[in-house]
Amino acid sequence: MTAVVGARVAAPDQVGRLADARVVVSLTLVEARRVVAHPSYLALTGLLVLVAGIDVPGLTRESIVGLLETILLFVPLMSLFAANLVASSARRANAEETLVASPLGARARILALCLASLAPAALSATGVVAYWWLAYRAGPVLDGAVPMSAMASAPLLLVGATALGVATAQWLRVPGAALVVMAGLVVWTGISADHPLGSWFSPWALAYTEAVNPAPAGSHAWHAGYLLGLSVLAMVAALLGQRGGRRPVIVTGAVVAALTALAGWAQLP
Repeated sequence: MTAVVGARVAAPDQVGRLADARVVVSLTLVEARRVVAHPSYLALTGLLVLVAGIDVPGLTRESIVGLLETILLFVPLMSLFAANLVASSARRANAEETLVASPLGARARILALCLASLAPAALSATGVVAYWWLAYRAGPVLDGAVPMSAMASAPLLLVGATALGVATAQWLRVPGAALVVMAGLVVWTGISADHPLGSWFSPWALAYTEAVNPAPAGSHAWHAGYLLGLSVLAMVAALLGQRGGRRPVIVTGAVVAALTALAGWAQLP
């Protein structure tokens, strides 16, 4: 009899958790539209494409591949800035108190915003497939094409950059913080790229080209795991920006940090 009563009591909680999960999914789609349609995202991405396309002589196979390469590897930086602005919009408008009436807690809303990166990441994956076909299958392999083992990590860059933008909004609540973090990310990538061993600890895809530099020895599959770990750690940092109930988030972060360190070691030559 006790088991039956316990089951009847647990059922509403299970229904509530399922409802919350559905709300998170719905909010994730809404946040994805907000990030992708944000004026800063559209303006910076358009400017990037314009600058990259200035020297393009025409719509040749080589020019399209070069443009795709630029978009796949550099647009994630724009998502960092846009996600930061979306995540901090309520605070900057002094409207955070209006979110109290939301059916979800603050941490769930932050999670939805971090997961919003999955939509543009799916588009990035489509772009990676297009890059593979144009650079490697539509004719002779193009000289200077980024190896697919490195280009395949491009969707992860969107996930990590978006989460980093949200985490920056939670912890660095000062104007211009996103630009500083973006600059730090670029510097970290640039410095690590100058060292054969240190390049594997770059927070970005190893976009070397065989025509310019020899392929660094190591595992690109493990490097993708390393990038995924950094992305999840950025999400953990964003979630820790809210008070209360931090223990599960900290435990998750510790496990992910250990797995990321393992991937970082396994990727090395």
